[in-house]
Amino acid sequence: GFPACPIVTSAVEWLQLLALAGLFCLCLGYGRQGWPQAVGWCGVSPAFVTKSRVREYLKLYVPAALSIASDFWRMSAVGAFAASLSTLDLAVFTASYRVMWISLVLTGSLTGGVGIKVAQALGASRPHDARRCVVAGLGLACVALAAVAALILAAPRPLAAIFSSDASVLDAFVRARLGLCLATISMNLAVVLEGLLMATGRTRAVLLAGLVGSWAGQVPAVALLVVYWRRSLGAVYYGVAVGYALLCAILALALSRLDWDLLVAEALARANGGEVCRGTAEAPREAQGAQAATVEPRRAPARGAEGGGEEAAPAN
Repeated sequence: GFPACPIVTSAVEWLQLLALAGLFCLCLGYGRQGWPQAVGWCGVSPAFVTKSRVREYLKLYVPAALSIASDFWRMSAVGAFAASLSTLDLAVFTASYRVMWISLVLTGSLTGGVGIKVAQALGASRPHDARRCVVAGLGLACVALAAVAALILAAPRPLAAIFSSDASVLDAFVRARLGLCLATISMNLAVVLEGLLMATGRTRAVLLAGLVGSWAGQVPAVALLVVYWRRSLGAVYYGVAVGYALLCAILALALSRLDWDLLVAEALARANGGEVCRGTAEAPREAQGAQAATVEPRRAPARGAEGGGEEAAPAN
């Protein structure tokens, strides 16, 4: 029952943390690989925890935490509109919200993996690789969301049967399947875009976009549709989809306007505790130019080499 939920959730989270720390830090020694000069527990030394690094971490953490809190508060407000309809609508909304969260297993895991690759590419001064990871992640997410949408539209009754065997609940799921599909897809796409933008260090942009999408888009849209259009669960889902669509548009615009060379400079600065070196933003371009200057002459032999002549001397 409900009293066991906090205990089970906390136990699972702590066991997961201990399992990850034991496997990757104690057994595999990833901590020592990441910081070979460290002498502390699992290769991590307290010397790495400095005021400047904690400050840089809080600059990323606080906006991200507030963004997640805003999301939960927003869905609580949306749930209040669903509760005002009827007991049946509230039951269907609660169950359907579980369906939306189950679908996040696919997109959330995908976004987490892509975010790690993006962060690694930025830290290694490879802005083009980071950008390609974002594009590839978005493509895979769209494929996964297409499968989720097809499942919701084609089999709403079996999905509802996971949570209830009541015929009225199952019928309500079937009637609201289109709105549920739109809300689920837009919600997952917004989570993907938020995760990709957070991976680049733009947590404040995610927070601002979330505030606008939630409190200037989703909650007002749900209120307007329920009050002035139709008092039904479909109106709630459509309002949720409108808010998430607005959020997706803002996040996509923010992603398209990113300066990837500047992101590399910021990532390197965060690794140094916020100390920005001069010309850091130009380093990726200069490195690529130097690589092209040294590699290209070796690729292009002289014309005489094709007939048995000598290769062209490398450029100095």
